[in-house]
Amino acid sequence: MKKVLLHIGKYVGVFAGTLFVLWLLLFLSALIPNEKIKENMIESSYYYSDRQPYQFPESKKFNGVEDNY
Repeated sequence: MKKVLLHIGKYVGVFAGTLFVLWLLLFLSALIPNEKIKENMIESSYYYSDRQPYQFPESKKFNGVEDNY
């Protein structure tokens, strides 16, 4: 029984650690000033403004969705 609890505790710890690291990365990425990425955001908006959300190439098969967020 003790062994099972140790394994469960290890998995919960790994999950909590992963969740913390992902949260920390999200927090750090939010600290990037908008002025530093403004030029790229404008370029991206022009790129996606003339794209269709669903692309069907010459083969008429669905290949994916453009990111139009």
